[in-house]
Amino acid sequence: MEDLELDNTKKKLFQKALEVANHDGSTGAAVVPQHQHQAQFAGPPSLGPPLRINLDATDGGIEHAGVSYHFPKNQSDGQFSVGGNIEPGYGTTVPGYFPGETMEHNVPTNYRVNAGYGTPNYQLNFSHGTRGYGVNLRSQMQF
Repeated sequence: MEDLELDNTKKKLFQKALEVANHDGSTGAAVVPQHQHQAQFAGPPSLGPPLRINLDATDGGIEHAGVSYHFPKNQSDGQFSVGGNIEPGYGTTVPGYFPGETMEHNVPTNYRVNAGYGTPNYQLNFSHGTRGYGVNLRSQMQF
């Protein structure tokens, strides 16, 4: 008798946890973490924030800056995205070939811009940057 009550309680708690995780009262299989829902600006919880800005800085300055934007999904469940990043160049002194010798070493600026379109079944991305361009097609079919 006590085991039956314990099983029913576990079942109810698990069902409530799924409802809270989905944020919509349904008990579907898709679970979105609570913190992702709080950080988004618009759209359903599965989208995440549409605008993301990344900035890595140290005492010496900015090491990396990036921005990306995901447009709202269209009627066919597809989504456009654009973005870019830059790593500013810098110069540094490194040890030379002989004791006490130093050499100046310059690291060039790197950049990349990208655009893409994706659906649940495929994603197509195009990028262009310092090292050339690239095209990427990812397909995910489930039968």
